[in-house]
Amino acid sequence: MNKWDSKAFLDDDKNIKFSIGIEVIRTTANILTHIEDYDIFVGIGNNATREKGSKMKEQVFLLLIHPNAVIGEQVDLKASAVIMAGAIINCCSKY
Repeated sequence: MNKWDSKAFLDDDKNIKFSIGIEVIRTTANILTHIEDYDIFVGIGNNATREKGSKMKEQVFLLLIHPNAVIGEQVDLKASAVIMAGAIINCCSKY
């Protein structure tokens, strides 16, 4: 999306210093210290774990939609959802 000048990860495994070439700066215990200053996305691979984490303070988490996704009218998507390139979401869908 090229929307952000810089990116960083929070990860609870203190041994991980980089992920996909992006620096891991702290653990998720520090997330509340970043809420006012940064855009935050919950990038946990396990859907159930991601949903639980995103409920912490949902209004501050990002909704990421790739520009090549097709989104119908009256679609209701929650914060922390990721809509990838080529995805098609029909009208009146909810997540």
